[in-house]
Amino acid sequence: MEAFGEGNFTYTTQGDQVQISGEIDTASKVTINGQEVSPANVTSFTKTFTMDTSPTNYIVKAVSPFGRETEMTLTVTKASVSTVQTTPAVTAIKAVIDVTADGTTLTVFVDGALQTDKAYKKNARIEFTALDEIMITANKASAFTVMINGVKEEYTGKSVTFELNGGQILKN
Repeated sequence: MEAFGEGNFTYTTQGDQVQISGEIDTASKVTINGQEVSPANVTSFTKTFTMDTSPTNYIVKAVSPFGRETEMTLTVTKASVSTVQTTPAVTAIKAVIDVTADGTTLTVFVDGALQTDKAYKKNARIEFTALDEIMITANKASAFTVMINGVKEEYTGKSVTFELNGGQILKN
């Protein structure tokens, strides 16, 4: 078994089948896990196995017509395949702003255009949708809460900006 040599080897696969092959001395007898393998030709062998468990050890042994023995252990492990769930790209920013203090003046720019600049009463709710950017500024710190695309966003101070960049929303 010149292709493998002697010793221990490991291999990882994602499939259920393992093909073991190698070169042997002319007319050698090959066994894998004690089962005789018919040679593919006078100097090589190939055998395919279905993996029932992981890891699986395969003991490959070749005996030449002159009694020379070569043995190797091949440990095959089936790799776990994980599923990756992708998040679709965001195409717009939907902001829902709730005023939390009386006399709060909100200035809101949507895609660079002024949408509002006035005082609101506590519990007022205003909504805006942008394709690129929403900039919210208040006259008082922490005077409003904001949900962006259904997710409550935290901020500190009097202003916050949300920008759409490469399918993701960035907060400044």
